[in-house]
Amino acid sequence: MKTTLFTLLSAFIFSFSYSQEMVKMKIERSFENKELNRILEFESININKFEFSSKAIIGKNYEINLLEFKDGKLVSTKSLFDSSELDYFKIKDKDFKFILLTKFIDDKKLKIALRFDRYGSATYYFDLLETKFGYTTKDFLNIKGNAEVELDKDFYLNAIISPTIHKDGSASYCEVVETKNPENIGVEFNIPHYFLIKMKFKD
Repeated sequence: MKTTLFTLLSAFIFSFSYSQEMVKMKIERSFENKELNRILEFESININKFEFSSKAIIGKNYEINLLEFKDGKLVSTKSLFDSSELDYFKIKDKDFKFILLTKFIDDKKLKIALRFDRYGSATYYFDLLETKFGYTTKDFLNIKGNAEVELDKDFYLNAIISPTIHKDGSASYCEVVETKNPENIGVEFNIPHYFLIKMKFKD
């Protein structure tokens, strides 16, 4: 009986520890070259460089999806990249990096693509709504560039949003991504149309 209880307790502790495995995530939003940053801004291009670090991600697959919301409701989900389609795409090292590129074309189209070390995703286009202030790409870390995510849970990389408009006519993008519930920003901040980019690690 003691052996059985010990075995069950050990299994529970192992299961709990595994479920709490954390992965370090770092985001860089710009380059050191100021002139290059100005060109990217002029061309309405956003580049986010993501880096994940943990021995637990070695051998893992990953999936990156774009969720589109209108009037506070999820209307479509698009797979931007799924590494399980080919064994070559599996994570080989404890450090895993990629770049997310977004471009706003004449405030009418969103252009988006992912670039990894030796391969990349297809390039996708999505329609945008006409807005007074336009869209931008924001992450949920605000001024911080580092965070931790749980290995076995989905997490958000970016939001592609128009700003919330205050009663005095002023607008804020940063206020939107301070939310505790990204999927509800349409209702919370009265934003009619936005995208969320979600990622998860998987076996």
